[in-house]
Amino acid sequence: MVDSREIKEFKLGVPGESPERPFVIFALFLDRTVGDFAGQNVFAASVKRLFRYAKLFCYYRNDRPYKTDIIFMNPYIDRAIVGSDPNVGLLSDYFDQSWQPPFSLSMPIWVENGMSRPDLLLTPSMMDLSCIQTFPNIGYLSITGDRAARDQQRLVDLGLDPNRWFCCIHYREITYEFRAYHSARNVSHVPFQDVTNFIIDKLGGQVVRLGHVGMQAFQQRPGLIDLTLVADSFSVQAFAFSRAKFNLASCSGMNALSAMLGTPIARVDVVDLGDVNNDHDIVLLQHLFDANGRRVPLDEALELGLYHTNSEGHLRPGYRFMENTSAELMRCAKIMYDSTQDCPAWREHVVSHVENPVGSFSIPRERKSLYRIVDFPDLAPT
Repeated sequence: MVDSREIKEFKLGVPGESPERPFVIFALFLDRTVGDFAGQNVFAASVKRLFRYAKLFCYYRNDRPYKTDIIFMNPYIDRAIVGSDPNVGLLSDYFDQSWQPPFSLSMPIWVENGMSRPDLLLTPSMMDLSCIQTFPNIGYLSITGDRAARDQQRLVDLGLDPNRWFCCIHYREITYEFRAYHSARNVSHVPFQDVTNFIIDKLGGQVVRLGHVGMQAFQQRPGLIDLTLVADSFSVQAFAFSRAKFNLASCSGMNALSAMLGTPIARVDVVDLGDVNNDHDIVLLQHLFDANGRRVPLDEALELGLYHTNSEGHLRPGYRFMENTSAELMRCAKIMYDSTQDCPAWREHVVSHVENPVGSFSIPRERKSLYRIVDFPDLAPT
């Protein structure tokens, strides 16, 4: 006679519901531009914040001077693997769970940390920046601790008053080493010099100018801290972005960095609507003129899809962009000043706590962007 026994269900546990079995994410941060690289970091961090218990590992190639600084701004990374040899990449075999000959792995930390067995492998195409706003708790970049103290002191030493508010401005010139070819994104310095004077003289603020060494010289004056004169200053530029009352920047990866830090920004001289926007941001598009010299009304241009990634390459014959005027930039600065009255001094940066994480990640995700587009026909060029 055989004894019958009740066999109870044996549960292994759901990944992400206990510290013993966290949800393991491995992200491939392979893009090289500032905005895309920062955006991939925020996307992966936002995925981690969907789970009560999760680990985020990543791989990136250290082939741009700003990448490691951005990695340090991501407080959600548990470990980063750096590719420094230009001829050796990350092999897909690294995710082989059995490690049988002839392949062998020379990184013990890979297995020890469970990197070979992720629950989710995020590729660049999955980390679509236009989907970031679909996350209930966005994992913004943050600069804290010793790095924050160091960069704050550098700004103070350069003359920035720690007891008064400031904003950052940035625009891109053709002398930028990594993206010189995109002519519509390379704009004149004159409106940005003018808006700098407006912010200092009319709004009572300070201005930190961001950019690369070798940009067109600004007229130096009290209240202006010009980091384009300081070599290897990306870290302090990012810190300034994070602590500003608001930022004002042209269409570039740096304005995307401001959004990834969560700081309110006026995006000016925009030629495509592919960047990430938060609900406290505003967007001012460049002007479009057709072959007859007519300024194309904003509604018409949007309906025709004339503002999108690589807009310049998709323009109709005879169409051309024209940059925003000084008066338009000043009006944007005033809008941002009025809307950030809750920040009378340097902005505080804190990592928010997640209540009741959803415990799952779904893909494909909806593409969602918050575009608060402003238009000033009375100030437009003719």
